[in-house]
Amino acid sequence: MDATSSYIHVDPYFHVSNMSIDTPFPPPMPGMPTLLIILRLLPPRLLRSGILAGQIYGLVTSLFLFFTPLAVGLNAIGFLSDEWSPHTWPVFFGNFSAVGERGLRGLWGSWWHHMNRQITVIPGRSLIQAAGIPTSSTLGYVVLTASTFFLSGIIHMGLIPPQPETRLMSANAMRIYVGAFFWAQIPAFGVEMLVSSIMARVMPTVMHWKVTKLLVLVWVAGYLSLTLPLLTVPFREIKYWHYWSVPVSLIRGLAGKGWVTW
Repeated sequence: MDATSSYIHVDPYFHVSNMSIDTPFPPPMPGMPTLLIILRLLPPRLLRSGILAGQIYGLVTSLFLFFTPLAVGLNAIGFLSDEWSPHTWPVFFGNFSAVGERGLRGLWGSWWHHMNRQITVIPGRSLIQAAGIPTSSTLGYVVLTASTFFLSGIIHMGLIPPQPETRLMSANAMRIYVGAFFWAQIPAFGVEMLVSSIMARVMPTVMHWKVTKLLVLVWVAGYLSLTLPLLTVPFREIKYWHYWSVPVSLIRGLAGKGWVTW
């Protein structure tokens, strides 16, 4: 969170309305760390999407683990049983290797957290059962995937305040942008299913090659670079990045710009 905020505060893309993610980086500022200058050798879309993905991951992880140190401390002195202490719970994220093996299907289905799974999956599962569609069939998987991501988009629309202070976009327009990121994952699942089916029939042994997993990771990074910018638009409008993500910044403090950010 601290590292991504450090970058975001020196890149106008996260603050200037209507700036394209492909806009070239501005000239280095005086005193800019060498690491940031080196990072700007990457394509703007790839770097900015990576920064955005990194901050989302950091934010979600922080939300899950925020109270864990306190809970573990209470457990250590006997005020909280093991059953209720977060350090005994299953991990929130799965194995990242699933991304290289199954692409976006592995990212969302195995690696990413499943805190909303019961909320988003049950309606689609009920629809499949009502229609008499076998759960293990391709059609059943398609219906379940589409309904799950559609509802995920609806849920995450709540990230936009009821009455945001903005001049360029309405609240509903911003919510559509947020939902569109999740809805855009649906056709990607279809592409992966089609390609996997063709590859399994034409060249089944290729699916186990390491180079294939590398290509899958490139595909995932490329597709997220196309869809993640959808989230930038509404967050930029509500000035989400106007504030530092953490109250105390180690990176900013070491740079001599002050430790306290809030």
